Amino acid sequence: MPISSDQAADALGEVRRTARRTSVLRGYSFAAPHFWLWGVVWLLGYTVAWWRPAAAGSFWAALDLVGFAGSALLARSASRRAARPAGQGMGRVMAMAATGVGFVVATYVILAPHSGLQFAAFPPLVVAAIYTGVGIWQGLRWSIIGVVLAALTVGGYLLWPDYFLPWMALAGGGALLLTGWWLRHA
Repeated sequence: MPISSDQAADALGEVRRTARRTSVLRGYSFAAPHFWLWGVVWLLGYTVAWWRPAAAGSFWAALDLVGFAGSALLARSASRRAARPAGQGMGRVMAMAATGVGFVVATYVILAPHSGLQFAAFPPLVVAAIYTGVGIWQGLRWSIIGVVLAALTVGGYLLWPDYFLPWMALAGGGALLLTGWWLRHA
């Protein structure tokens, strides 16, 4: 029995919706381990900044290197599992990371923070904006974590400035860890 043009259009629409949903879920699955990694980085970085402020800069620099290297290894592993050539797109990912770091550093140079709290609050706000923007293209959950992360950062900065660093360790790092779980179970 032949199908009508409306039935064919409906079937093609369903195929497109399924392909889009599959792409979003694949992206969430890819991102989850990165959120776990960076959640631990934030937990450790903000904790050390709270307990040992004099060591915070060098400790954060080391943690960021570990985080970027870990992210590269996770991406490489995911490429292998997806049967894509290793490193496909990795240059772009690393270029985006370098762009983000360069933006933060340049902003600190031009708009020097007046306090350590301003210094500590800016990177999470940049990350929150990036996640929100990615969510516009790649799936609502990205935008949700961006908005939540921004709210946690601004809320902690304004409401509990004396406890902002441990707040970011627990709330910011915890939000990233929970997001990894949430994305994995999407």
